[in-house]
Amino acid sequence: MNADVVTLLTVPAVRDVFNKVAKERTIRFKKLQNDLGIERDEAFASLNKLKEANLIKEHEAAVEDFTTFYVTAEGLSVERELRNLR
Repeated sequence: MNADVVTLLTVPAVRDVFNKVAKERTIRFKKLQNDLGIERDEAFASLNKLKEANLIKEHEAAVEDFTTFYVTAEGLSVERELRNLR
């Protein structure tokens, strides 16, 4: 896990979103937002940062609430590293 990812995951909202997507493996936006109880803008900001870091990817839908996010191979590797640190 590189230093940029470590820094990114120190942000609580980003870490919570990452942990949820990694745990579920794939999740629709509306479920993610509801389960975490966060505002739409905060959720999308966190998701965009995670996409930029290649930890998650997105499958767009015509309706934003149905857009699906899933963890990448790199994201799974980071999740394993984090789990081993605990």
